[in-house]
Amino acid sequence: MIQKFLRSRQRNTNWNMTRQNNAHPQTSIMGSLIRPLRSLVNGFGLAWWARVETREPNVTYWFGPFVTRKSLEVKLSTFVADLSFEGPASVNHTLVRCRRVEPLTIAVEGWSDD
Repeated sequence: MIQKFLRSRQRNTNWNMTRQNNAHPQTSIMGSLIRPLRSLVNGFGLAWWARVETREPNVTYWFGPFVTRKSLEVKLSTFVADLSFEGPASVNHTLVRCRRVEPLTIAVEGWSDD
């Protein structure tokens, strides 16, 4: 169970790296421009994030930041589908406009490897 949690903790990083590696040249140029904009928007608390909560295991994932709500909604379905594939009892999400910093993956205290 702990190994599954550690794997899922790396999901944001791995998912973003895969997305960047598969990008077209024009997309990667746009990506290099959008990254500082996302950081700036997040710093001002105007970024869009998804708070994704799973049960069994009880973990909260923060997915973002995104400059627009629409861009978050477009990418969120793939992220939630990836989480659902691992078989949690439930997956719920809420879209939030806020400033987030690490950690982006939070396990509920008392979770053990049974």
